[in-house]
Amino acid sequence: MDPLGMTMAWLATQGLMGLVGVTLFERMVPIVPAHALLVAIGVACAQGRWPLPQAIAVTALASFAGCLCIHAAGSRVGPRRSLAGLRRVSAFLRIPAARWERMVAQCRIREGAFVFAFSAQFVPLAREIAPGLAGMFRAEPLPFFTGTAAGIVLWNALFICAGHVAARWSGASNTSGVAFGTLIVLLVAEVVVLAVWRRVVRTHDAGGRE
Repeated sequence: MDPLGMTMAWLATQGLMGLVGVTLFERMVPIVPAHALLVAIGVACAQGRWPLPQAIAVTALASFAGCLCIHAAGSRVGPRRSLAGLRRVSAFLRIPAARWERMVAQCRIREGAFVFAFSAQFVPLAREIAPGLAGMFRAEPLPFFTGTAAGIVLWNALFICAGHVAARWSGASNTSGVAFGTLIVLLVAEVVVLAVWRRVVRTHDAGGRE
């Protein structure tokens, strides 16, 4: 059985529009992990279903379009109602409200909006929530969208290229197997990088307080 392989084969019959549709769907309705989808697309590129550069460009554009839609929906809610809702969610999930408030404050400054948008693209779930939060709390648009675009391109290129290289290196024809193995390696690497980054940040904060 190769469910991912069959899915990629069907999408390939739709051409580049197949990539647009599945990437936009993943961004708007994140029931399929983006990691797995992008790695599978990379494997499919290695099998000749799409050209690699076009796959990266098309998926990045579709993902960015999804972000614009989520941002537009968030902007219709408004900051007051949004903050009240976030506080209720924070209380339910036992997340300190101060953490949300710091995030909102960061969105509203030019440098913070870029960093927030860029870094959010590398954290599962946060990458789906960030555009909505930015719309709700009126984040600086230019740095936010610039950071979002840069993060999306880097994120998509990383996973698609990883799937492409793994498929070429292994020579396996089972898309699901190659994608799963590659995904495990990438997730372990991501956890290690995040752990190191958090330790560096804590060390920096501790040094600043001293």
